[in-house]
Amino acid sequence: HSDGAIWELLPDLIEAGVQVLNPVQTDVIGMDPAELKREFGKDLVFWGAGVDTHSVLDRATPDQVREDVRRRIQVLGPGGGWVWASIHNMLCNVPAENILAAVDTVFEQGSYPIAGDPKESAEAYRDYWMEPLPRLKEHTN
Repeated sequence: HSDGAIWELLPDLIEAGVQVLNPVQTDVIGMDPAELKREFGKDLVFWGAGVDTHSVLDRATPDQVREDVRRRIQVLGPGGGWVWASIHNMLCNVPAENILAAVDTVFEQGSYPIAGDPKESAEAYRDYWMEPLPRLKEHTN
């Protein structure tokens, strides 16, 4: 288990035999999920990064939560090696309808094999990961 920006540690963890990274905290500097997938996806399974619990799940609308989850599926899902889970714990301030929106989106769009080009998704969402809620608000307005 690790939290935070651990990019620089990943090569050493892989060399030490770590095969699964949990959680994957994409809302910190240096943990862009597309970059993680591209650089370490052949060596690590990513367990997490499925929905942003720090700024989306507890504050966004259900439609914005669905969009956040959809983007993450597009970036991390193709090629396998990803287990959908939230970035961190879902706390008591999260509306139940947002949890349901996240889970429903996974069931609708997250079954393997997941089609898509991670490079194309990476470019489309480059400025998204550090501040997803403002980007989602732009998308849904």
